[in-house]
Amino acid sequence: MRIELSQNEAVVVRSRPHPRGLLGPAWALIALTGVAGLGQGIVSRFPELGGGWEQAAPFVSGGLWVLLGLACFAWVLRPLWRWLRRRYVITTQRVISFEGRRRRDLPLGMITGVDPRPGVGAGRDGAGTLVLFTARGQASLKHVPSVRQAADVVRRCHAALPWEQPPGPYGPA
Repeated sequence: MRIELSQNEAVVVRSRPHPRGLLGPAWALIALTGVAGLGQGIVSRFPELGGGWEQAAPFVSGGLWVLLGLACFAWVLRPLWRWLRRRYVITTQRVISFEGRRRRDLPLGMITGVDPRPGVGAGRDGAGTLVLFTARGQASLKHVPSVRQAADVVRRCHAALPWEQPPGPYGPA
């Protein structure tokens, strides 16, 4: 993750998402483990039913494991992989969000407002979503650690930008 900085630009904050973003995948893993145990317990009783159930038990068990593997991939491994690849960088001139090789830059000059939204139960200085408003819409950075402090850093960097009068009929002649 190499960042090319301009002459007057410096990195102020470099962070990864708060581990709180992994609570959902952790609960999903716990639930899938419980479902796997329950399913295997039921399948283990198939031979007692007699008939064709004894021959069906291995196929039902295999199908159960395939479904659980797919669910584990979708609800646990994929979010974990995305969390590991995500980074946030605030410089003196822009806010950068990395997700793997995908990079989103938002120049501080385009920002019209900053709204820190702490997560439920995160406390005063906990993790949350940092919403950056622009004239074209808004950008959200999820699971930002110390979201209120991050918002203050963005506001201070935005206020420190040199102001240039836009060209036009009211600008310098």
